[in-house]
Amino acid sequence: MGDFNAMLNETDRLNGSPVQEGEIKDFVDFLVGAHMTELKTVGRDYTWTNGHTYSRIDHAVVNAEWIVHMSMLEVVILPQGYQIILP
Repeated sequence: MGDFNAMLNETDRLNGSPVQEGEIKDFVDFLVGAHMTELKTVGRDYTWTNGHTYSRIDHAVVNAEWIVHMSMLEVVILPQGYQIILP
C-alpha cells in the first residue's frame, strides 16, 4: 500500500480540472510494467480533498501472487478525519 499521490483513472478527481492522460500515464505504465494491480476498495471514493476538489491519490497495489493467495482482501477507505498511523 502506498501514498503514491497519483491518479489511475479519469474518474479519480471530482470538482477540479479534468484528469489529463499525462497525469495518469506514468503510474499506469509503472503498474503494467511491474505486473501490479490495485486492490479492491470499499468506503469513500476519494482519499484527498481541499474542501472543494476531491481526488483519489492513494492506492494499495499488489502482484498476481497476492491476488491468488489473498483474493478476499480489500482496502477500507475510512471516513474523512479518521486515520490509523502504524510504525
